[in-house]
Amino acid sequence: MSNKMTQFPEVIIILLDVSKNMLCLSNQLETKFDSSKSLLLHFLSRYKLNTLSIISFDSICHILQDFTEDYDSLITKLNQLNLQPNDSNREMKLACEYVENYVIEKFGPDQACQIIMLTDGRSPQKQESQSIQFHNPSWKLHIICLADTVTKSEHSQTTSQILEEYKKLLNRRIPLSITKNHQKGVYTLEKGGAFCYLPYPHFKDSILSMMDIILEKYFLPCKGLLLCGQLRFPIKVYPVLPDVEYIHDIVRTLSIVAFKPREKLLGEPSIFRLWMFVDEEYDDQVDKQGTFFFS
Repeated sequence: MSNKMTQFPEVIIILLDVSKNMLCLSNQLETKFDSSKSLLLHFLSRYKLNTLSIISFDSICHILQDFTEDYDSLITKLNQLNLQPNDSNREMKLACEYVENYVIEKFGPDQACQIIMLTDGRSPQKQESQSIQFHNPSWKLHIICLADTVTKSEHSQTTSQILEEYKKLLNRRIPLSITKNHQKGVYTLEKGGAFCYLPYPHFKDSILSMMDIILEKYFLPCKGLLLCGQLRFPIKVYPVLPDVEYIHDIVRTLSIVAFKPREKLLGEPSIFRLWMFVDEEYDDQVDKQGTFFFS
């Protein structure tokens, strides 16, 4: 008998770097670890849709919070979390492999997942020369690097080398320089996820606006109109599809053409589902509004 949990339209993993470099200053008031917590708290204040887990990593991984939909307890736990680093290196690829095994063990190989990794912007380890690849191609990995100071008046060779290594690790298009024209850093929004390299100082407004960009691109639902005979319902549609742009085109107007029992939908790969709910400001009451599955 299987002990796997019921599949969700999508699950979220937070990977939090707890290596000693996260104690370096992020700005005049906070460390990189403090700024990472601020980013996560901001994320949790805007996103309350799916089950979420928080995992810390350096050379090993530790589950700080198993999957839960209790966002209030997550926020409380994050506020109380303190960094107790050791001298271990942080290994991003190892952390991603750990997450993949963790999710598959809980939900099976068809479960859709998005990962947000918060780290300090150092170069990947030498053993991480091969790119990160997931068993499920619909998975997305978002990396936010709270990097050190970058010379803004001229091209930084060290930074370019670091960005080149991230480009190989992720197998994505990444700008390879930070100049006086890009003082706030660089970021890309690709099909496989976002990559943000933010040099010191990390002002709160700036890094929170970057998290908002990622939220609106990959996490928050888009709006549409659901037609059922003469009835019209404004809805928000949460997609689990490989192409993020595609969903915005097809959900402007949807018609109900058939219904399937929820049990049958849960047995299908999540990549073929849309998750819809009536367009109200989703908050702590969203679970009381009801969830509709459309296939």
